Amino acid sequence: MRRRLLPFLPLLAFIASDAEAGQRPDLDVWLGSGAAAPVGDATTLGAFVAARDPDRGAPSLVLIPKDAAQNRAPASTPVAAARRHLAAARSLYGAGQKAIRGARHRFTHDTGRGPLVVVLRQTVAGVDVFHGDIKLLLDRDRRVHAISGTPHPAAHAGSARPFALDAAAAIGLALRDLDPA
Repeated sequence: MRRRLLPFLPLLAFIASDAEAGQRPDLDVWLGSGAAAPVGDATTLGAFVAARDPDRGAPSLVLIPKDAAQNRAPASTPVAAARRHLAAARSLYGAGQKAIRGARHRFTHDTGRGPLVVVLRQTVAGVDVFHGDIKLLLDRDRRVHAISGTPHPAAHAGSARPFALDAAAAIGLALRDLDPA
């Protein structure tokens, strides 16, 4: 096996020496995406928007200090607290009460000490919304410290539309997108 590969080694070395990665220009598509204007004002909530969705301009990461007004009322369960905090911050996302209420509880990460992470997922007619997870970081007293994700304002129970294609046609289109040949 080695003897058959030895004659090709000089050829590979020659090809590799000719292949050179040239200097590429710096390109940050995020900066040139033309993000929309902010949806809501975080200062009214005492929050800091650390990142925004480039398409809608809605926050994708919100940091909330523990002395913020929405952290003063206790909640009975982590899920109830997460829903209450998300409802209080819904103006930041331009989302209505239906969109927030419609998010289903996916899971709560609770190790018994330290912070809790409550994950909510938006669904429409039983179908998960792509990038529809919202994660809330709560302390043991159920005060919110961060919200990540961007709830879609149009994702609620009444927004379902009928499918335009049957299952076989949809799969066929998806396969053609994957391999157009």
